[in-house]
Amino acid sequence: MPEEFTVPQAASYLNVSEETVRRNIRSKRLTALRRGTQWFIPRDILVVFANCYDPKTGKIRLML
Repeated sequence: MPEEFTVPQAASYLNVSEETVRRNIRSKRLTALRRGTQWFIPRDILVVFANCYDPKTGKIRLML
């Protein structure tokens, strides 16, 4: 597993569209780093997000 995911890689990992990943980045629900014109999502952030995110509803559930 890579240390950082690009938007297409993150979309594949989350089983959602690339636009959904970008929308979550823009709304600050998903933390990403911008280098040049590309966004990079750290692996640990994406794994936590994937465990809380429901791709069918687009909602984040709290992990207690």
